[in-house]
Amino acid sequence: MIPMATKVILVRHAQTEWNKTNRYQGHLDIPLNEKGLEQARRVALRLSGDDIKAVYTSDLGRALATARAIAEPHGLEPTIVPEFREVDVGKWQGHSMEEAREMDPEFFKLWISNQATTAFPGGESYEDVRRRTMPKLEELVERHQGETLCVVSHAGPLKVMLCSILGMSLDHRRRLDIANASVSVVRYDGGFPRLCVLNDTCHLRM
Repeated sequence: MIPMATKVILVRHAQTEWNKTNRYQGHLDIPLNEKGLEQARRVALRLSGDDIKAVYTSDLGRALATARAIAEPHGLEPTIVPEFREVDVGKWQGHSMEEAREMDPEFFKLWISNQATTAFPGGESYEDVRRRTMPKLEELVERHQGETLCVVSHAGPLKVMLCSILGMSLDHRRRLDIANASVSVVRYDGGFPRLCVLNDTCHLRM
């Protein structure tokens, strides 16, 4: 008997005010704004027809609120997975990219040229994020063989996971656009991952 594919739905949390103003949030717990609450409702409606068996989420409130909206139609409670939280941007939290450039001009040049292994000042590198997210994702895929699960996270970890799944260098993460409340889908068929949907936001344009 051929085993059924495992479907992983990757969702970025809905919008916060700092997303709107392009500020680094990192591990700061910024809540969804009014638009974000509506986005969470719409992505939940979009996924209500999927046979989701489990919802896993970052422990940060913006992701948890989005995950709760998605889980509710399925009679589920989200499971918090701290490994899926946003990259720690250290002292750049609360600042825009331009402000970070002004604060640390020389370090910013180094970081922008190699984001994969250069850590944010006082924070993590994207390679650090890979080391904590990918083993957990692989564990969940193994746990839910033949089922559909949803992972709610942040732009940083989701780009890292997608680069890793596609066999891309983490330096290529900037080539991926992962919008607030977007849906990406990966199917594991015989253990082999295939990216089926990337950054779909059609449900937000209703």
